[in-house]
Amino acid sequence: MKLTLKWFGILLLGLLLGACTSQSGWQTDYDSAIARARKQKKDVVLFFSRSDTDPMSQNLKQNIFDTEAFINAAKERFVLANIDLPGPEEAEGEVEARDKAQREKNNRVAQKYFLQALPTVLLLTSDGDVYGSIPYDESISTPEQYMEEIASFEPQRTERQELKDRIMNASGEERALLIDELCSSTDDAYVPLLAPYFRQMPELDPENALGLREKYEFFIVNQDALNLYNDGDPAGAADVFIAAASSPWLSFDEKVSVYNTAIGLYSSAGEGYEDRLIDAIFGFAKMAPDAPDYRERIDSSTGVDRVKAIDEFINAIDPNYQMFLGEYISQIPSLDPDNTLGLRGKYELMNSYVIAQKYYTEEDMENASRAFLDITESPFLSPAEKLEAYQMAAVLLPFET
Repeated sequence: MKLTLKWFGILLLGLLLGACTSQSGWQTDYDSAIARARKQKKDVVLFFSRSDTDPMSQNLKQNIFDTEAFINAAKERFVLANIDLPGPEEAEGEVEARDKAQREKNNRVAQKYFLQALPTVLLLTSDGDVYGSIPYDESISTPEQYMEEIASFEPQRTERQELKDRIMNASGEERALLIDELCSSTDDAYVPLLAPYFRQMPELDPENALGLREKYEFFIVNQDALNLYNDGDPAGAADVFIAAASSPWLSFDEKVSVYNTAIGLYSSAGEGYEDRLIDAIFGFAKMAPDAPDYRERIDSSTGVDRVKAIDEFINAIDPNYQMFLGEYISQIPSLDPDNTLGLRGKYELMNSYVIAQKYYTEEDMENASRAFLDITESPFLSPAEKLEAYQMAAVLLPFET
């Protein structure tokens, strides 16, 4: 992109916005707050709010956080950071380019800390490690009370810092066990923030002698995939999960999870990933105990034997994934034109679902409905299947029926 004077101005405004502190003494940009905390050797009070519509956020700001008493008391040990997240209506409105960029940054920070509710107040070290979380509590109604609540987390912070120091001075198995102690003492939601620590496990416990490589392999895979997903690459994230499915360090349940997640990601990635999606479904189906190689069985058969192989495969997978297999479902009528196996009705109806789903995602309700109406005169549908086809047509486009 050519860097015009206009774009340079927008970038400059963004830099100024990121570096600024609001008049209340709160940083409004996460990266700037962390940088300042590191420079000043302070911790961070990270306050997620929705000040436009959330009464609890408004109450905290008005009665505690924006008061001179709180700011003066807190700034001795903390950099104050307020990440304000707009409500849905405001987020959908038109905003200036610099405001939009800042909101996107704020949303990424919310994702980083797995934000579940508003308001949320976290206590961080300057490296972003969470050592305290303070839920909203109406009984904490003064700046002095809130500072006491913050101070109550000091022992926990000291213990974590001492543990980190021990990790820095340890090596091998001792280091691995200390890292495990640090991660185990952390709220599950914030363990991903400790990636620089648990990513060391493959090197520290390469043969899984301590059982820690196996324990943290899944964390590492999820972190790699999450980074790609947050960068706007769902297919790349799915690729990470599929590669992990062959790892000897993942449990069966974890492999089930990576396949399920990969299939969901491929399906959301848009056009161009259909082959990888189908490969993932075949791989998932093959995981079941004593499961045959469904793809090899289908590819090596013809006629009604191929119909049997496809039907066995379809029946073996999660019904939610059947809609992705139109390539196979649509073959049934030509493979068994005389309905020798009695499966044509089943797959004509299923194929209508596949076709309707495509139109539905395009918001073409007329053709989605038509996909079901077109099969209602088929001689291969049972009365129950015809009734289902009429019902689906009515749901999608009532005035057509």
